[in-house]
Amino acid sequence: MVRAWIWRIVAALATAVLIMAATSGACRQGDSRQRLLIRGAPSMEATISALARGFSQWNPDVDVITDCLCPPCVLYEDGAPETSYDLWVAWGEWELERLAQAGNLRFARTAVAGSTPLVVAASGNAAHSIEAIEDLRQGSVGKIGVGDPDLVASGHHAREHLTASGLWADIEERLVPSRSGCELLKWLGLGREVDVAIVLRACVTHDSSSVELVREIPEELCPPIPLLFAMPEDAPSSQAGDLFMRFLETRQAKAILAADGIDPEGGR
Repeated sequence: MVRAWIWRIVAALATAVLIMAATSGACRQGDSRQRLLIRGAPSMEATISALARGFSQWNPDVDVITDCLCPPCVLYEDGAPETSYDLWVAWGEWELERLAQAGNLRFARTAVAGSTPLVVAASGNAAHSIEAIEDLRQGSVGKIGVGDPDLVASGHHAREHLTASGLWADIEERLVPSRSGCELLKWLGLGREVDVAIVLRACVTHDSSSVELVREIPEELCPPIPLLFAMPEDAPSSQAGDLFMRFLETRQAKAILAADGIDPEGGR
């Protein structure tokens, strides 16, 4: 609970500073530049920042501000944010629906940027003990980290799809829930709490510790999860949001997504 409050305070301060900086910059330039504010999860910070830089080169008339400090579950608990965002980034329709409900949002349109599969990640000796996904059924694997299925998109999709194969029931007693994929990777890197974790491939791509991507969960067990960019009906800069969605269709944007472990929509 204390950690959640820290997230909220830091996020509020950081967003306020970013908005003030962008606003002052626009004033110095005669208010000719638009401001685009994008909200995403911490696990997406590197990807969203890279897309923002690419978009700024593609359209220098828009100042892009990214807010990726708090996981979505904080919004689920706090309700509607004080800041009006132009674009929300979500993993799948389930997360988008949760964001809409908690934030009292109505989305005017949504763009599918790409998708990424669920994977099994590990560190140390555990990385060499799994030759197939079925090995997770064996108790020798130990504790398995997973996003809280009621709060985290990766955990929700894992439970929904792995239940059908019976895998979820076989590993449920050894599952250790987390509030975010970033937290799971931190646990793995430190060698604490869990032996392996079920996370998004895109999250592992950005991890700089000793965490390894061990196996991808086959598509027949769990389909890849789509990465969505959604614009609220009351987005302050809807025109800039439309331009960003168009940018997602460019080869430059698709190259950024592919480098971050996300399969671009429609291929490269």
